[in-house]
Amino acid sequence: MTDPAFDRAVAWVAAHRAERNAVVDRISTGEQRAGDLIESARPGDIVWTTRLLVLLEAAPGASKIGTRRRLASLDIDEMSLVGDLSDDQRRQVTAAAGGAGA
Repeated sequence: MTDPAFDRAVAWVAAHRAERNAVVDRISTGEQRAGDLIESARPGDIVWTTRLLVLLEAAPGASKIGTRRRLASLDIDEMSLVGDLSDDQRRQVTAAAGGAGA
């Protein structure tokens, strides 16, 4: 017999991963741009709690090294969550990623 709280936690993690993967898929297919998603992210959104690097590397044509170098040039930690970015950092990343504000 399993613990119901554990089962709920496992189900939450699975749902969270599936939602994040769907966002990454939309970026990688070009359906949505990472910059637009980062710009419009709000607390409670899956994008808000996703690492910036994951979203930016998913963009068509993005390279891991190029993405990391660009973030370093902006003085932004590649492991930052989107929700941890300041408004200024979010504008910089959106512009660099080709979002609506670019």
